[in-house]
Amino acid sequence: MTWYGGWYGPSGGVPLGDVPTLAGPLLLTLLYSTFKEGNTNPALVAELSDANGAVPLDGASAITLVLRGASSLVVAVPMILVDGTNRVFCTIPTTTVAGRYRVEVAVKWGDGTVSTFPSSTYESIDILKELDNG
Repeated sequence: MTWYGGWYGPSGGVPLGDVPTLAGPLLLTLLYSTFKEGNTNPALVAELSDANGAVPLDGASAITLVLRGASSLVVAVPMILVDGTNRVFCTIPTTTVAGRYRVEVAVKWGDGTVSTFPSSTYESIDILKELDNG
């Protein structure tokens, strides 16, 4: 993955396929919504869909998870597409502190357009503080 001025994408930035016709609203379904601070497993797994069902993501040139915490800190994390599905995943950065985060996934298509999932609200995740075992 390469950083392209606000987006992570495949090295070379080559479009991977056609841009689908989307029917709103765009939906984001998180398979897990609670994580422990400092852990990298399990991964955050999300499914992207619209009013017609699963959104084909083979036309995406970059898929980015965006987290916003109470401090207005925005964390952008590149996501990996599970081939042949509408499912993407990434690990939560170990530098992310405990708290509740608003979540969205931004998809940059091969033609340069951007779609944000969900399109009219946010999902949220909770990162719990680890217990002090020392």
